[in-house]
Amino acid sequence: MVLGSSEAVNTAVIGEMGFSILFRLAIRSEVELGLLKEVRLKGVGLVRNFFVVYKSEKHLGLPALKLKAYLKSKNDLDDF
Repeated sequence: MVLGSSEAVNTAVIGEMGFSILFRLAIRSEVELGLLKEVRLKGVGLVRNFFVVYKSEKHLGLPALKLKAYLKSKNDLDDF
């Protein structure tokens, strides 16, 4: 099954349509309400890709420029 958001996945799992691996932040409310149960996976390393997007013709403000420089210094980014 392919779902488009963490919320859709949460709803599917609550509806007993399976299980999923999600970030803790995405399930915090549902766990606190007792709708979902958290099971920690020890010794499992998961890598996730994140993408930085911004409107190319718009000038970035100072905070955005500093964040961009920081991210660039932490990654091997060619077209950034």
